[in-house]
Amino acid sequence: MLQESLPPARRRRFELWRANPLGAVVALKRFPMLIGLCGVLILMRLAHDANPVVWTYFTMLKFNWSPADVGYSLMAVGAMTAFVFGIVTRVVIPRIGETRAVYLGLACGAAGFMGYAYASEGWMLYPWMAVWSLIGLVMPSLNAIMSRQVGAHGQGELQGALASLGSLTSIAAPPLLSNLFGYFTSPAAPVYFPGAAFFAASVFLLMAAMIFARVRPATAVGSAAE
Repeated sequence: MLQESLPPARRRRFELWRANPLGAVVALKRFPMLIGLCGVLILMRLAHDANPVVWTYFTMLKFNWSPADVGYSLMAVGAMTAFVFGIVTRVVIPRIGETRAVYLGLACGAAGFMGYAYASEGWMLYPWMAVWSLIGLVMPSLNAIMSRQVGAHGQGELQGALASLGSLTSIAAPPLLSNLFGYFTSPAAPVYFPGAAFFAASVFLLMAAMIFARVRPATAVGSAAE
């Protein structure tokens, strides 16, 4: 039988208003410094979802890839992402600190998406995948920074709110990004631009970096290597 691991002194009584995605997010207003970081998270998640939403349509339309080609590319990006999460984060983040790791991950993600958007040959996507995969540095670093802003009582609430935000962005991203792709590949578009969704994803990450730059001084105290 599963048992509560939190000591009784640190447990909070159940409140119905918190037991839903929006309630968990609203509860974070008690920590004003987290609001900006939540904005960074939202923009990053919206950008990240460009890959699962439009990758197949984009590569088949622009490069005439077959289902097998798409499958190989997804296998490659999955392997690169696993390498970043499993090895690179353990080496890079302790060396450069969480704040710099967030900047590096956002910059590489933005560059990778822009590379996808303007690639003129299918093979060009593969080197850009390697650059893009370093976006995997962002979430572990951002999680650590945000966790330091709440006490021991707020860790579960924070993680619940982050999961809720992730779910909400996963709902919003498909219609937003697929409609961008659809519009800029339709006769109604002012220019034909199949990479529009990836371009937008790159802009989202640059916006996330700008927000992070504004809130970083108040949130990065105690980061390693600062």
